[in-house]
Amino acid sequence: MGFRSLAACVTSLQREGEAVVVDHPVDPHLEIAEIQRRLFRAGGPALLFRRPRGSSFPVLINLYGTRRRIERLFADTLERVGRLVELT
Repeated sequence: MGFRSLAACVTSLQREGEAVVVDHPVDPHLEIAEIQRRLFRAGGPALLFRRPRGSSFPVLINLYGTRRRIERLFADTLERVGRLVELT
């Protein structure tokens, strides 16, 4: 399934329990990095931090944290690559 935007992707993952939105302010320097490390090791969800301290931009982490999510996010692309390989 392709997505027209990153927002659409995150919304879809939220519906499936694969992404969580965090509205609590977090430190983007070390705190987010440690959260990412722990989530990746545990196979946890993607997190969208809406209020990283000192930034007006949200931060998305762990989007590609599990093989299942990667396969889902790139399903259309992987199928096309597979067809191209078959043609060669």
